[in-house]
Amino acid sequence: MRRCCKSGSNVIIGINMQEIYNILGKIKTENRRLTQARVGILKALALSAKPLELKNINGILRKNRVRVDRSTIYRQLRYLIGHKFLNKFQLEGGKVYYELAGEHHHHLVCIRCKQIANVKLDSCLKNFENEFEKKQEFKVLGHSLQFYGLCKSCAKH
Repeated sequence: MRRCCKSGSNVIIGINMQEIYNILGKIKTENRRLTQARVGILKALALSAKPLELKNINGILRKNRVRVDRSTIYRQLRYLIGHKFLNKFQLEGGKVYYELAGEHHHHLVCIRCKQIANVKLDSCLKNFENEFEKKQEFKVLGHSLQFYGLCKSCAKH
């Protein structure tokens, strides 16, 4: 479900503005500072309709006049991932992407235009996890799943 909320001049697409405020509030309650880098990264990902690579995040920060070096961005990403505010995933070819944490989902990746779409498959995969635990005596702690193919637009050509 896509939502759009206005707060002042900020328009956040794809995520409720209250969710961003909740993340910022949690950071403050941990007695952590709301640095320009942290807030800038969260805003960049909230405003994006798709997951972003480090270079995209860096470009958005520069465009918004948030001056930080790459090592600071990496440290902030590690902090935000470690506190489960962000998700990190890697696609074939080694590209790493970041997105705001939310409902668990998987990705459909177009091999031609590189578009990434979210898809939910929780009920189907839960059955597999249960079967692995029973038959293989294997405790599943997590999983990552991407499907590669052609989006509707690319499939037409």
